[in-house]
Amino acid sequence: MFTSYNLVEFGNTLREIRKGQGISQVQVKNAIGISEGILRKIEHGLMLPEYDILEMMSLVYKVNLIEYLERHRLTLTLYDLYQATDQLLITYTPEGLSSIEGRLNRFEEQRSNERLPHDYPVEIMQFEFFLSGLSIYFEGNITKRNTAYLNLVEALSQTLKDFTPSNFKHYKYSFYEIRILLFMGMILYDLRQEVLSNQILEFCLKYFLLNLISEPNIQNLIVKIYNNLAYNYHLSNQHDKVLKTTDNCIAFSIRHNNLYGLASIYYRKGISSFRLHRPDYLDILNKSVMLCEVSGNQDLADLYRRMTLEYYGILIQ
Repeated sequence: MFTSYNLVEFGNTLREIRKGQGISQVQVKNAIGISEGILRKIEHGLMLPEYDILEMMSLVYKVNLIEYLERHRLTLTLYDLYQATDQLLITYTPEGLSSIEGRLNRFEEQRSNERLPHDYPVEIMQFEFFLSGLSIYFEGNITKRNTAYLNLVEALSQTLKDFTPSNFKHYKYSFYEIRILLFMGMILYDLRQEVLSNQILEFCLKYFLLNLISEPNIQNLIVKIYNNLAYNYHLSNQHDKVLKTTDNCIAFSIRHNNLYGLASIYYRKGISSFRLHRPDYLDILNKSVMLCEVSGNQDLADLYRRMTLEYYGILIQ
């Protein structure tokens, strides 16, 4: 992935630190052996200093300039946009979508005011296709879900040559691309491509478990994937798979002290236990409702009680 920096702001920061330390450009030159001309270019945002130069300058400036450079990385803004989409995938709200659209507009305004390399817009275009897919999907119009799906295919095609959903396992995915693939997996079930949907969801789950498990947002996203898989298996009457998926999710949640989504997971487990004639199904369903109530979600607890009585004839106390 391409990385760019706001070199003008970084250069201004370097100059302020140097002057604050009472250090002249000549002193920097003598200490680390670079010319005053190169230092002027760095401070005016005309060149990106090499890593070893930043290390030596850090010793003179008595601060970690590599860390300061990371703070001026423009792709961090794009990173933040993708992190914000995590919350949409977990719990959609119109306000959340509007917030991301506003951030994207501000990011593009910032980009237009900087001289960035020509290949950088590919990542912006990819995110715009992704955001368009999210927006269309969450409109709630089932007939437009294929359009949302096609936007996601187009998004991944920006950076993955000859991408098609059927060959998704042939690629290595970036932090950004895996989120687009995950949402594609969610949509595919609605488009009656159940097998491919589950394959993609399982692939994304493995990716997140191996690479990004320490981030709280990712932990919630992992639970969301477990929930989607459990529901998909429930719809196709694969109740043994539901139990395996929910047990794995419960173990994950306990290991990470994360209660997010556990009520839904226990509900799925309880219904499948009932379908498989397991004697503990009612205890599991009661636990699901209790978790709803403990977390303050009385509406969901009431919904589970009504649904369970109406569809399965089970009375949850």
